[in-house]
Amino acid sequence: DVTSSGQTPENLAISPDGMFVNAVDVGVVSGGTSSHDSVAIVCTDPKIIDVPFLRSSTSEFTGYGISNPSLNPLTVIAHAMGQDGLPLDGTNNPAILELDPLAQTSFLADQLFGLPTSEVEVQGWIQLVCNDWAARSFFLNSNGNGDYMDGTLANDVTSTDFYFTHARENFGVRGSTVQTELFLVNPFFSQVKFDLELKNPSGTVIASLTNQVLENGHTLTGTLKDLFFRESPAFDLAAAYVEGHVTSGAGLTGFALIRHLGAAGNVATIHSLPMTRDENVTTLYCPHLTNGGEAPAFSVPYNTRFHLVNTSGQSIQATLRFTADGQATPVEHAVEVPAGQMFVADAWNLFQLPDPATRPAYVTGKVVITASAPGLIGDVIFGDGLNAVPQLESCLALVQGTYIQAVFSHVAHGPVSGTELIYYNGLSVDNPGDSAIDVTLTVFRQNGSQTGTANIHLEPRQRLLRLLSDPLLVPDSWGQLGGYVVLGSSSPFLAFELFTDNSSKMLSAIPKN
Repeated sequence: DVTSSGQTPENLAISPDGMFVNAVDVGVVSGGTSSHDSVAIVCTDPKIIDVPFLRSSTSEFTGYGISNPSLNPLTVIAHAMGQDGLPLDGTNNPAILELDPLAQTSFLADQLFGLPTSEVEVQGWIQLVCNDWAARSFFLNSNGNGDYMDGTLANDVTSTDFYFTHARENFGVRGSTVQTELFLVNPFFSQVKFDLELKNPSGTVIASLTNQVLENGHTLTGTLKDLFFRESPAFDLAAAYVEGHVTSGAGLTGFALIRHLGAAGNVATIHSLPMTRDENVTTLYCPHLTNGGEAPAFSVPYNTRFHLVNTSGQSIQATLRFTADGQATPVEHAVEVPAGQMFVADAWNLFQLPDPATRPAYVTGKVVITASAPGLIGDVIFGDGLNAVPQLESCLALVQGTYIQAVFSHVAHGPVSGTELIYYNGLSVDNPGDSAIDVTLTVFRQNGSQTGTANIHLEPRQRLLRLLSDPLLVPDSWGQLGGYVVLGSSSPFLAFELFTDNSSKMLSAIPKN
């Protein structure tokens, strides 16, 4: 029995133990002596999503998407942190986001947090504290000219043993043409100690960082030169991978960003690579392979490159089976990956496809990899198959398991008002099993209303790759900028989302969230 003061919640905070605390002024309690009494609404099990990347300046920006695929309201407290673990100096930091049931929001970091706009780059990371475990998030990095765009998932997963399954970098008197930048974040309240090893394809340690320490909220960021080759006048890593082990503490989160640079030092294109864990499986899925593309329909032909890393202590025999879309019979390639070593190969060399540089007919498909023992992980890059400095490129980690639900936390499919830019949003849905399945697709607008739904019927081992507005999917999604996609089935499936543009400058592949 209270007499309400009519006031809205006065403050929102995080307690030191990570609980979600919302202090609410409830007015005068009947029989009480205080003019205002308060109660605390506590979420004892918040979902904490760590976004390991925030980079903002007048020439570069990062966009974020948060979706609420549940029937409950969602409250998110977003903290923008610097590389030193301290809050960034913003006029709205932390920011409070309230999403209605089934709603989605997207934002730029500088706008949401009120960060200063200048040529000086702001760097850091974001922690999202959510009162519902249904919350999903991802991010994309780009520049003002729209020359490149890529990102990856933000999630609640941290790792103590992790890998970046490929890395490339060179440095010489004429500068670099490719760089790999690592982003490692300690999102916990206690210190983390760890080791990093940079290895060549033979598994030999090229360089290492030992006994690294990250205090709570701190980040380790740098290119391979910054981290491993600071004293080297020149080097060239055409292929390598990074292995990390936490020796003390709860774990780390992070990702890698690979940049291809033009002659003037400008960024030609980027692709992201998530931190990967060995999940002890013997079947890996490559959800997309693409090769070729005739002129003038394709500005560049496409190529696909595989990276496989054997994290185990024994040699692993692997069979890669490629099935082209619309075909039933796979093409196989067997390979042995010795313990600790890395296998790198282009798809056209593995599966009897024409060299993409000759501009053959465009082919797409998928690959299933079966291994003789657990320990194999990897990724696949697809993009420009013609130029040494690629025009566009993207990457997907090899999938280590199927699922029955997939959320994609953003839609960008149509013209951008006031510009000549047009985004295209594609979707791939795959049935890796031996029986036919049905997958339900639902596209939501930002306000939570449904744009449309579709039933996707897939025969055994069939894959569907279409634009989101295809007649087989949701035609009304054309022109939608914002919102999200949900896929569900009673049977296991695989899916990923693809963004590109009308100038063939951007290519971003996003796995299920």
